[in-house]
Amino acid sequence: MPFGPDYRVEFPFATERAESTSDLVSLSGNALEVDVPLGERSLWLPLFDGDDPGTYNAATVRNKRTGASVEFSGDTPITRMIFWAVERAACPEPFIHIHLEPGQAMDWATTYRFKVDSDTAS
Repeated sequence: MPFGPDYRVEFPFATERAESTSDLVSLSGNALEVDVPLGERSLWLPLFDGDDPGTYNAATVRNKRTGASVEFSGDTPITRMIFWAVERAACPEPFIHIHLEPGQAMDWATTYRFKVDSDTAS
């Protein structure tokens, strides 16, 4: 289903201070909702930039009509979160800090959960 008014995107932090580059979305508390179908338009919203307390590397994209959702959570604090979307894609994009000297390595993991809320699904 095209990304638009049937979707809600939730974050583990408040989104009120997000720098909206569009009048296509509503931000309330920790959630973002698209007010109109995107069509050929796109969204690009900086949602967070700063010191993550260790819980911000996560988001849920939920279709309110079907109950289908995808959640992700990462095990590494983020330095920023950008939300990008077009009609066929919704992309919460966490950025982590990586500083490695030659020969060093770093591991991190992200877990994705795909679910359908049976109370909502039609």
